[in-house]
Amino acid sequence: MGGGEDYLPYRGGRHGEHRGAGTDGSMRKGRPEARHRCAQEQHEPRQNHDQGRNNPLRQADFVEAARAGLDEWRVPGISIAVIDGSASIYAGSDCTGGGGYEIWAEGFGYAALPKRCVAPSSRPAASQNGERTEHGARHVKQTRGEDVGSPATAETLYYTGSTTKAFTAAVLGQIIHPDAAGEKSGTEAAAAASASASAPATYSAKFPKGFRTPVSEVIRDDFVLSDEWATAHVTFEDALSHRTGLARHDKALAEWYPPATSATTDNNSSNRNRDDSNDDVHCNGEKGQERKHRGNVRDYTRLLRYLPLVQEPRVTFRYCNLMFLAVSRALEVVTGRWLGDVMRDWIWEPLGMQSTYFSLQDAQRARPGSLAEGYYWDYMAAAGGDHVHEVESKGAGELRKEKSLYHYIPFMDLSGGSGAGGIVSSVADYALWVRCLLQESGPLSEACHRAITTPRIIMQANVDGSTDKQNGYDGPLSYALGWFAGTYRGHRVYAHSGGMEAYGTEVYFFPDLKFGVVTMANTAVTANCLGAVLAWKLIDDKLEVPQKQRFDWAGRRKAGIAKSLKARDTAMNDYFPRRAQPPLRTPLPLDAYTGTYHHPAYQNLVIIKNGSRAERGLMPTSDAAARRELYAAHHDRVWKMDFEFEHVSGEHWLVFIEFAHSPNRLNQQFAKAEFKIGAAGDVVSVCVEYLEDGAEGVIEYKKLT
Repeated sequence: MGGGEDYLPYRGGRHGEHRGAGTDGSMRKGRPEARHRCAQEQHEPRQNHDQGRNNPLRQADFVEAARAGLDEWRVPGISIAVIDGSASIYAGSDCTGGGGYEIWAEGFGYAALPKRCVAPSSRPAASQNGERTEHGARHVKQTRGEDVGSPATAETLYYTGSTTKAFTAAVLGQIIHPDAAGEKSGTEAAAAASASASAPATYSAKFPKGFRTPVSEVIRDDFVLSDEWATAHVTFEDALSHRTGLARHDKALAEWYPPATSATTDNNSSNRNRDDSNDDVHCNGEKGQERKHRGNVRDYTRLLRYLPLVQEPRVTFRYCNLMFLAVSRALEVVTGRWLGDVMRDWIWEPLGMQSTYFSLQDAQRARPGSLAEGYYWDYMAAAGGDHVHEVESKGAGELRKEKSLYHYIPFMDLSGGSGAGGIVSSVADYALWVRCLLQESGPLSEACHRAITTPRIIMQANVDGSTDKQNGYDGPLSYALGWFAGTYRGHRVYAHSGGMEAYGTEVYFFPDLKFGVVTMANTAVTANCLGAVLAWKLIDDKLEVPQKQRFDWAGRRKAGIAKSLKARDTAMNDYFPRRAQPPLRTPLPLDAYTGTYHHPAYQNLVIIKNGSRAERGLMPTSDAAARRELYAAHHDRVWKMDFEFEHVSGEHWLVFIEFAHSPNRLNQQFAKAEFKIGAAGDVVSVCVEYLEDGAEGVIEYKKLT
């Protein structure tokens, strides 16, 4: 990772300053007692019983690694928790934490950067009542002052992304494997009894074959796949282990749906988490336009019938968020309740996870100002591009201008997350979840613990395309139910990442070592990179692996970043290595390709000339606009994106896809497009093959206008 030393320095606190919240090992109401530490605070933190002597997060080498990592990976802040149940963790340790487990949690850097450190054009707007407003969500400003920022702590809230999947699998596991009487004793039995009481045995009857119950037997009207056999035979086990043969298709998730797909007759409410008056009806402000409701898990599940399978079920691992949304739909139908309420009653409350939420609105209401702000780093500006933003700062009694390369990203509504990625939480809360998994304790039954951690499919390659020789593990990874499973230096390990547009979470736990690590940070991609590097340092320290024998986790991640930054420049050769030179001209003028195209799952794709974006109030053209003649704004989706079409030859085009709020190349994707011309000589459709995590199948948009 480059970038040099020209990024904005941080006055009043070195970037990556150790400002955290730790735990003293005691448990209060089932959760670690957190202490917040910040240079701006007037009070001193409560004292730890070991004065930090045994805290792995306060060891000098780790503190320096965390500080340096924030700079190196361009991450404003990170929160980390370590869970350890071994008898002797570090020299002189005297662990007496809850259940024999010690939990440490700290924060480094900023949860919200000082105003001067963020590009002016990307800062959240401040209303007159002192609240920031973005996308209809309110975020209370920090009381420490506009230009001070706020520290990352153990209690800082983050979007946790796909680590939500493990909770979804656990909810279904509790229904299929309710706790047997006498299986546990003491406090574990009480917690398990509470869970069993809220998950009566009548729910189990809905899943007569357990996890191997076909999904269509539970939600037949909603769950229909493009293949009849797959519709009848794809099971909950298949859906929760990414082996259904369906690719991602995340770009199909829209924000709004017409009333024809409304779930108003259901006995549950997928939209129960929102209180905004316009969330259930929406008309875009145009007279006579169809009123819509915000998308929910029923809407998303009903998209499946229009999406192509890229493999037969149970053949190959293909990561698919949509299948977890379908499972979420089934759980809401069976329980008659919103999945967030089920998770709270069955898992979070029994574990003492009091700061875990299933919607942005719930998190903001319960803990205003506690959600970390998300950012992206402008690599183009760092490399000397045209996107440098100047800000004024005072230093040594003088006013000077400096580069600001961090850009604020608005909070994302979690309607499209649900059981695939809808949680907001903290490392302090997640530490309690990991401790439960390590202990195999309540509220989950022992059978449920075994079920969700049993591998179901071996991965021929990892999600990022690497093989087992490249990822540091002993052999190929497998996928269980919401967990990646493998071995590291002879020890079983379960792990999962969570990546959102501006956040990254990493969770690892080793059952036989009684050891786990959780990290949460506030950038896309690089948050996961830094989290993984620091987590594996803690793991290797725990195993006392000699420095020379440690796998180069940082090097592997840096190679991935470098590849992403160059992908746009090599994409044409990568995806069309054999193409006409010089390219064949398009048979029709450019205007003939503009218009509105429609697909029943992906909805409308409105293509315009790239040069006319400014006239429509859209983002400025990219650095390659001259040769990317066509453009489509994918902004009415859960994942807001910009599409740019570059002509390849004839009717073939390469589509460059960038996240609208974080256009720094790290999240960019690509697609192949081919326009079809009818017998009348006009364009009738465009076929798009999306390529996230491999080919997703061809989506044909019919031209409407």
